[in-house]
Amino acid sequence: MKKRVKKILAFILAVGIVAPSQAGIVEPVSMVSTVEAATNTLTLNVSNKNIYVGASAKLNVKATKGAKLSYKTSNKKIVTVDSKGNIKGRKAGTAKITVTASKAKRKSVKKVITVKVVKQNQKITASNVSVYYKKGRSLGAKAKTGLTYKSSNSNVVSVNSKGYILGKKVGTAKIYITAKESSVYKKTTKTVVVKVIKQASTPVVKPTATPKPTAKPTATPKPVEKVWVVDVPAKPAQEEQGHWEEAGHWKSDWVYQCNGCGAQFATTDAFWAHSDANWDEDGNNYHGGYSMVSGEKYWVKDGEYWVVDVPAQAAQPEQGHWEYK
Repeated sequence: MKKRVKKILAFILAVGIVAPSQAGIVEPVSMVSTVEAATNTLTLNVSNKNIYVGASAKLNVKATKGAKLSYKTSNKKIVTVDSKGNIKGRKAGTAKITVTASKAKRKSVKKVITVKVVKQNQKITASNVSVYYKKGRSLGAKAKTGLTYKSSNSNVVSVNSKGYILGKKVGTAKIYITAKESSVYKKTTKTVVVKVIKQASTPVVKPTATPKPTAKPTATPKPVEKVWVVDVPAKPAQEEQGHWEEAGHWKSDWVYQCNGCGAQFATTDAFWAHSDANWDEDGNNYHGGYSMVSGEKYWVKDGEYWVVDVPAQAAQPEQGHWEYK
């Protein structure tokens, strides 16, 4: 493009335009033309930056419209940067950020800036205080990091590692408080004044006599009715109830049984009388013999015995309790 513009410019300057003169002589007339050459260079402006540890910020970058920007850090442990130019302080120190602007058909441009990461300041919160002689209290100091304490005169005021002070002598002393340095915060100090004062004596106050309470008239109690409540009624003694039953055994006697007709007789005389009475006309007797057998059973009473139907029971007293109504 540059070569083409230069050729056109040279041609215009070399050609003379002929104009007729009064004398008829043709004189060349010169023509001046200014042409601004087109540029392919991108613009990129960005400044150095200071940032606290743990803080974030955005780089203020000015570049040709439409240019694509990219970022790169020289030390990620000190400062990091993302694709949008946002930086964050990681650790106290210095690092370089390279910013690159690029665009199609243009030559890319780079610029390196310095980012300094510094520790943050911190403040100790504490005030001057007073403490009674032989008494103690806490200073109540606060800061972002751990604190240490030192007394300017431990004979007047002593202080421990927790910031607890003790008044040891009437007077004034200073307590030097130090907030320790950390990876994020700077070390800082503060001085507070502690005044030890004597506690005022407490006047003796005589106890006020307690007035005797006025006796209130006793209310007449309402009569209370005492009532017996029966839980289990009384039971009288109960005699044994039962009946007599007969005692005995079954018995049978030996008898004489006729072998002919089976009749039984208590004695031999009775049998023979039976036998003699049964002769037929021909002189035959079929009842002439007998056998001894057990006769018919009969009950023999031996006596009586008592059978209990309801056992005897002792008298039971009434059971219950008193109630008040």
